[in-house]
Amino acid sequence: MLVGHSDTDSCRKKFSGSRVCFDGHDHDHDHDAATTSGARRHVEHRHCRTDRDKNVLHASHVTCGHTVQKTVTTYHTIKIEEPALYQAGGTTMAAGTVNASLTQSRAGKLIDESHGQADDGNNVPLVSIGGTAQLLRWFSGHARHLASGGKSVFTYEARGQGKTSLPVDDASLEMHSTDYARLASAFAPLASAQQADLCGFSFGGRVALAIAAQHPHLVRRLVLTGIAGNRRATGRLIIKGWKQALRNGCAQTFVFNSMLETHGKAFLEQNEHRIAFWANDVARANSVPGLLANITHSHQDDPDHPWSTPALAARVKCPVLLIVGEEDRLAPVEEAVALAEQCGWEVEVVQGAGHTVPLEKRHEWLALTQAFLAQ
Repeated sequence: MLVGHSDTDSCRKKFSGSRVCFDGHDHDHDHDAATTSGARRHVEHRHCRTDRDKNVLHASHVTCGHTVQKTVTTYHTIKIEEPALYQAGGTTMAAGTVNASLTQSRAGKLIDESHGQADDGNNVPLVSIGGTAQLLRWFSGHARHLASGGKSVFTYEARGQGKTSLPVDDASLEMHSTDYARLASAFAPLASAQQADLCGFSFGGRVALAIAAQHPHLVRRLVLTGIAGNRRATGRLIIKGWKQALRNGCAQTFVFNSMLETHGKAFLEQNEHRIAFWANDVARANSVPGLLANITHSHQDDPDHPWSTPALAARVKCPVLLIVGEEDRLAPVEEAVALAEQCGWEVEVVQGAGHTVPLEKRHEWLALTQAFLAQ
């Protein structure tokens, strides 16, 4: 069923000094936000069922509006989980609380009419898919900015990420693309829009690439960060080390090492004292089987494999922007640029950043993404 919920009092709350989370890391973030006492919200209700014998989907749709130049910012989260598809608006709640909080609500869909006419592609939703160990909350700060022009922004947590209850015996890119296609057809805001812009980082970039290749009718534009056609020896060895740590059941070791190997030099210098805390936080929020499945099943080093990055890239027809950090060890800048040039994509190299460009160089990444999606 599809559950709709609205809490206008919470939507009128003034947001300031919020916590922005990336990769499980909390960062203080202040942003201007006015109240939405004059915002108009309309909710309609109808049933929408999914097939319980298949991979049933769950979406927590979080809508928090604040008026900025008479525009209501809307951002959302989507999580694949059993046993149903949920849509909630009004209050931000942890993904784990959605079932208990909303099961008594009426079935329906939420229609947000408060942001009026949208231009420059703003009528097309944006769906963000994070990296291997990133959770729904990682994109919250970025989503507020990307949604400030009236665009609906969704963050998507895939099979194997977080504490998902979906089986991970098959966490291939083919399965991930099928998961998204099912959700896009069942989740009203995506189904009604027909197409969405996809924004994927690292693992999420490969998932987004697979979706665009396998289901081109669902994607208008694609923003990819931290992917390349060839990882080279360093990248391949890093991933082998991750797999070994996870096979030994060491989620914290995997996360700690991944932070050292993916963040740029300047970021590590600035945040050395935070790394251990972040590693513990991310490790607790994920499962070893889910992490290992996504790393093992979604990587294809053979360029001739039909689900390898070069093979998928060759099938993508929509406009693509590829963003890569100058110091990226998993997606070497030369290989990323070569892939983009081969496919006719736009490419941007961000100086002084490692693999995690959206975290390390947030403002540059947001500016590049917004400019590309506005075309």
